[in-house]
Amino acid sequence: MAKHILVTGASRGLGFHLTRLLVHQGHKVLAVARSQEGLLQLKQDCSAMKGQLILQAQDINNVEELVQEVERELQTVDVLINNAAAFLKKEFTKLSRDELQRIYNTNVFTPLLLVQQLLPLFNSHAHIVNISSVGGVQGSLKFKELLPYSSSKGALNIITECLAAELDEHLVYCNALALGSVSTQMFKKAFPGFSAGASPNEMAKYIAHFALNAAPLINGKVISVSHTNP
Repeated sequence: MAKHILVTGASRGLGFHLTRLLVHQGHKVLAVARSQEGLLQLKQDCSAMKGQLILQAQDINNVEELVQEVERELQTVDVLINNAAAFLKKEFTKLSRDELQRIYNTNVFTPLLLVQQLLPLFNSHAHIVNISSVGGVQGSLKFKELLPYSSSKGALNIITECLAAELDEHLVYCNALALGSVSTQMFKKAFPGFSAGASPNEMAKYIAHFALNAAPLINGKVISVSHTNP
């Protein structure tokens, strides 16, 4: 049965491959990203697929505008995949408040507020999947110059656990996938010269299956999806 799915950060990398796969499977997907060029390429790639693709080029931090678009185009939501992320690699002593605010706005505050404002639109047994990082998992190996990104993903992991409790009475489920290395532009920027453990297409298949099938058997969990470090 076709689902109504919202994917953020859909114009490149993992979000691009994930959206394309979900449309190929026949779902109705609202793909959101800032890059108009990337979304147009996505549209071209999905043109012959059986699902329905709706494009929305905007800054996801404008949550109110995005929720209005979701209500207009999808009406209801079965799956929300919070994939969009801001990244910064910088020496700790040179970090500014504005830079930290930018990372946390996109990686922490926006996913939380988006869930809050979408709550009336979630169908019963809807599934929220927060795309996190193994770098945000307690006890995992940490790397210099990645403090803003890793710590923001750590916050997203705790938010995931809390949302499962907050949304329990609404029959809406929330999990996080803490990804390891995936061959994306972000990974190459973080770890130049390293070979990633998975391709975007391989990881997209895993995320799609999890998003569509894991709930309600799995809820409030942060699951590491990694076999290399980084």
